[in-house]
Amino acid sequence: MVKQLIFPAVCLLSVLYIKAQTNDDPNFAYKEITLPHLMKKVQQGEKDFVILDVRTKGEYYDTVSGARHLNLGHIKSAINIPLQDLQQKPEALKELEQFKNKEIYVICSHSYRSRTISKLLLQNNFSGITNVQGGMSEWFRNYDELKPY
Repeated sequence: MVKQLIFPAVCLLSVLYIKAQTNDDPNFAYKEITLPHLMKKVQQGEKDFVILDVRTKGEYYDTVSGARHLNLGHIKSAINIPLQDLQQKPEALKELEQFKNKEIYVICSHSYRSRTISKLLLQNNFSGITNVQGGMSEWFRNYDELKPY
């Protein structure tokens, strides 16, 4: 019972945190893209960008839940550095230094955590930050459009 309540509680807290952030902040200037548009770029073989998946290792590798419908998979070319690591471990943010001048597409499961990290990256002088709207859960919502990928 407790496990069933944790995920919705985390999502709700994430939403409330994001809502507390205002668009008046000059660092709140990342772009947004839909998952189908990002996957078209991946399929076309464009290589001058990085996909940063900020979900936990368990979410990324589909080992966090026995419930099949919660396993969203991951994009093969994505780099996985969890939100908690990027916020709490300076060495995690340093891993991304090599991509500072590249386009970075930030994705999570529903785009709440990715917005937080998009803002964090901008505050740390990264340029070209783009949030993936709706996150990996869009794979199920737009399955017909994303099926080819």
